[in-house]
Amino acid sequence: MAGAGTFDPRTALAMGLHSQPGVYALLIGSGVSTGAGLPTAWKVVEALTAQHAAAAGLVSPGDDFDADAWWAAEGNGEPLTYSGLLEALASTPAARRALLARFFEDDDDTPPGELKRPTAAHRAIAELVRRGFVRLIITTNFDRLIEHALSEAGINAQVISSPAQLAGMEPIQHTRCTVLKIHGDYASMDQLNTAAELSTYHHELRSVLERVFDEHGLVISGWSGDSDAGLAEAIDGTRTRRYPMYFAARTTVRGRAAAVVARHHAHVVEGVSADDFFPDLIDRVDALQRLAEPPISQAIAVERLKRYLPDPVMRLRLRDLVLSKVIEVEERIGNVSDESSSSLLEALRPLIVASESLLVLLAHGVALDRAGEHDDLWVTVVDRLIDARRSLRSGQSYVEWRENLQHLPAMLAMYTGVAAAAHVNNERLLVRLMTEPRWRGEPFGESSDDVVAVEALNPWRVLDHERLKDEYRPSEDSTWRCPWSHLLAETIPPLLGVLNTSPERQLKAYQRAEYRVALGYQCYVPSAAYGGAPLGDITSGHWAMRQDAPSFPWRVDWEQHADMSPWREAFDTTDASLATDFLETAVHSLDDRAVEANRARRF
Repeated sequence: MAGAGTFDPRTALAMGLHSQPGVYALLIGSGVSTGAGLPTAWKVVEALTAQHAAAAGLVSPGDDFDADAWWAAEGNGEPLTYSGLLEALASTPAARRALLARFFEDDDDTPPGELKRPTAAHRAIAELVRRGFVRLIITTNFDRLIEHALSEAGINAQVISSPAQLAGMEPIQHTRCTVLKIHGDYASMDQLNTAAELSTYHHELRSVLERVFDEHGLVISGWSGDSDAGLAEAIDGTRTRRYPMYFAARTTVRGRAAAVVARHHAHVVEGVSADDFFPDLIDRVDALQRLAEPPISQAIAVERLKRYLPDPVMRLRLRDLVLSKVIEVEERIGNVSDESSSSLLEALRPLIVASESLLVLLAHGVALDRAGEHDDLWVTVVDRLIDARRSLRSGQSYVEWRENLQHLPAMLAMYTGVAAAAHVNNERLLVRLMTEPRWRGEPFGESSDDVVAVEALNPWRVLDHERLKDEYRPSEDSTWRCPWSHLLAETIPPLLGVLNTSPERQLKAYQRAEYRVALGYQCYVPSAAYGGAPLGDITSGHWAMRQDAPSFPWRVDWEQHADMSPWREAFDTTDASLATDFLETAVHSLDDRAVEANRARRF
């Protein structure tokens, strides 16, 4: 049993799937489709019988309608069975499909909340097939949800739903996936439904199943064994088991299923639904896969991110992919105190290089996640990087600028995320990126309050301004007034290829980010004196924000330029929708010629 001692059968199963792809077959029952709201075969029989009674005007069925009793009194004299009822109500395949489709498929009248879609279990099973770990799925279900999930995953499976199809079946080992619908399909006439029909299987089907159970390991989920003596008999017909059997159940295994478990010494996982069991199994296989794989390249990481983003089943894999890159950067941040260089540029370059893969993933993730389904993950990236900073004051060689530099990756991540969010008009996310991640340590005065990202990651705080001015300059006889602005404009745009391949447009995306971060700072920290709002040379000329500044080609007057109250209110409520109109007005007011003039200007 799961939880006995330290052994979890799911770990052993994951190891078996990983080491022997294709060896294990899945046996799934009605419990796998429960989450999709599909009816059991008997529920379909009850509904059709009630409709028949109402249409005949013989009775007005209510909650206490007894389909079996009514059919015995008013039916055609045959027992009430799924197959018999269908034969009586719809004698042709086309008529049967039309009669049953609404129980198993969606139509234009299906309410949005009742759509019959593959569940997390179906999609996880399809992923196991797509990756080659599973080739054979045996199902007792009439529905087509597993076929739909496989199709969504780009898999064209061989589907066998009647004994007559077995003769022409392609060998299982030669197919990418075979689905054996051993009780039939909802629209065919040869379903197995009643206890009598399920008591024994057609000899050809029984022969195939016994061979499968002998040659494959077996993973059972959603099957209770109730009234299904034929399947239990087929499993028991396997004299020896070459590979283990695993049995996952939502509740305690009882009855016929418990007898099967006992006879075959199956490993049991109880108290877990199919929607939890199969995605968890993928996560365990992934953990093994990561151990066996070398570090992935940036290009491969981006391709995986693109594949994971739209798939709900892959949410954990997406998170693991992104956070694995965060961990790499965190480790590099932890080495800052070990650097001996006295040069700020020499110290920051390795941090930038170590952050590039993560920043590319972040830009792609935010830009491609247009529905904002993973916004929490992008915020977590910045939050984790902020928190990776550690105090160096206890060391003998403590240098303040080196401690502050630990926030460089978090600052780059915030600007990159804001640029991508602005590109797809996800103003809510860009506000969250600036306000939800928080620095919870020193040094920000004597206050113990957490400091929001837009304040903690102000470039004037992260980068030693005078040191950077001395080291990062256009020529020996000139300097930039805001060298950090040029450094970020050199670093971030090349990472934004997902937004636009044009270098000019990539630079423009950075400019939009710089402007928004400055607006956010001005709104959220309006009284802060340290360094001022981070609007630098690239976008406008930082000192042009001061009333006593010399005349620049483009001048920002925060109180006269536009009404700041919408954005201040947005930051107070974290409701970015309030700021959209203001942002559009403010950003569109930028004069491109002035921006270009300031970008080239030397001080």
